[in-house]
Amino acid sequence: MKKINPLFLLLSSLCLVFLASYVLNNTKLKNIEIINQYKQFQIMAKRYEDLNNNYKNIDFITKEIESIAKKSNIQNIIIKKKSKFLEVEVIQKDKKILDKFVNKLFNIKLPITQILFDGIKLSFKVGNI
Repeated sequence: MKKINPLFLLLSSLCLVFLASYVLNNTKLKNIEIINQYKQFQIMAKRYEDLNNNYKNIDFITKEIESIAKKSNIQNIIIKKKSKFLEVEVIQKDKKILDKFVNKLFNIKLPITQILFDGIKLSFKVGNI
């Protein structure tokens, strides 16, 4: 019976070790990539949850509209709370102030469903209908 060459045995073992380390390194890189994608997904899910909660929270929406009205110097604002939405009426004779209010209103994320504008009166509905 012939003997196995020790040099062949050593080289085969070395090739096996290098191949195993290469496969392990690739698997580790793929796992790191998957973990990073999962973290990004968690961040997006948290943003979605916050936006969803804000859209459904009538008190939060009321505070936001009132703060915009104060910043825009609007005195005649009527906010009527309904079961699932708000009806807001703004009466302002100065069109520049009303325009400033509308610009600020559109710059925040609110679920505005209906807008009616009649010269000096702006009425809109916010929330789910």
